[in-house]
Amino acid sequence: MKMNKIGIVLIFALLALLSGCKAFYEGEYEVVADHAESGNETEEDGSVREVASFAGLTNALKAYIDSGTEYGVIKAVNYSGSLEDDFSKACRDLTRDYPMGVYAVDYISHKTTPILSYTEIEVFITYKLSREEINDVINVKSTYDYYNYLNDALDNCRTMLTVQIANLSVNAESIKNYIRTYYYENPDLIVERPSVSVMFYPSPPEDYVEKIITVQLSYSQSAEELLRRKEELGKKAETLFADIGKNESEAETALRCVQRLGEAAKYSRMGATAYSALVEGAANSEGYAMALKLLCKRYGLNCVVVEGKRNGEQYYWNIVELGGEHYHIDACACDRYGMESGFLKRDSEMWGTYWWDIEQYEECSGMLTYAKVIGQPEPEQKGEGEAGAAGEAK
Repeated sequence: MKMNKIGIVLIFALLALLSGCKAFYEGEYEVVADHAESGNETEEDGSVREVASFAGLTNALKAYIDSGTEYGVIKAVNYSGSLEDDFSKACRDLTRDYPMGVYAVDYISHKTTPILSYTEIEVFITYKLSREEINDVINVKSTYDYYNYLNDALDNCRTMLTVQIANLSVNAESIKNYIRTYYYENPDLIVERPSVSVMFYPSPPEDYVEKIITVQLSYSQSAEELLRRKEELGKKAETLFADIGKNESEAETALRCVQRLGEAAKYSRMGATAYSALVEGAANSEGYAMALKLLCKRYGLNCVVVEGKRNGEQYYWNIVELGGEHYHIDACACDRYGMESGFLKRDSEMWGTYWWDIEQYEECSGMLTYAKVIGQPEPEQKGEGEAGAAGEAK
């Protein structure tokens, strides 16, 4: 009887031992089976990724970089190739040629641990930028969209625009030229011309299809102040020039704009914006030209700001289209020396005193004059003999 009891106890102990062994084995089996069956790249959660090839390894690291992940785990299962060599190559490629890697990553380190049927790689990424700065990168699909984002940044006085884009053939100079042109075309939207810094990642941009472009815009005033000035400028133009353009010809509208501008502003060596001329009441030639551009735009007249020289010094004026013909208008000269000195001038009347790049601007050869616009008789033209004699007398 005693032996039977001992036997029963031994039997139960043996069963318990066997049951425990089975449970331990199944747990190990589940882990092995889970990885043994997975030969493709999979993502288990936000920081753990499973790979089986160099391409999968590279994509896993890209995903970490794009999301600003600082720590992640990669499980290499049935990996083909040298994992250590491939990891080093992937890190080198991504920090040299991958836009976000070049832009945001300082360095990448790792720790490799073999675990049964797979190898675990702990990835540590140190960034040059914050996660917020990484998240601020805008993925842009087309050139049209890129310039829309750039226009919006300028219109709202933002100091930084960072985009990632493919197949955009630009360089730093072309972007700066675009911003310069946009500024001179829109004095009602941009009250101060920013200084511009452009960077490409990777660089040089022409060597890479996909790139990150950062455009830094620097102003002398805060965005809040610049937006306030823009609103103030719009209200001032509305108040001063509300009645212009009513029942007038294009030439009469242009004349009234120049006259009102002369009433609002006085010449100063400082003040290069429309805001300077119309709100602060003092401007140089650039400020007069920007103010006239704003007014012409407001009243539907085609007008451009001309950057050139007058008597050998940097100078600005406008070319305006009236009735299909183009004319020079120097609003600053009109205010300082009289309307006849700068209103509705042809190219031939400008040469000698003024210089500009004739390839960039329309030819000005229209027959309107200040005298014709105000209904005043034209001064008599000297004949060729008289002109020659006068020239010799001088």
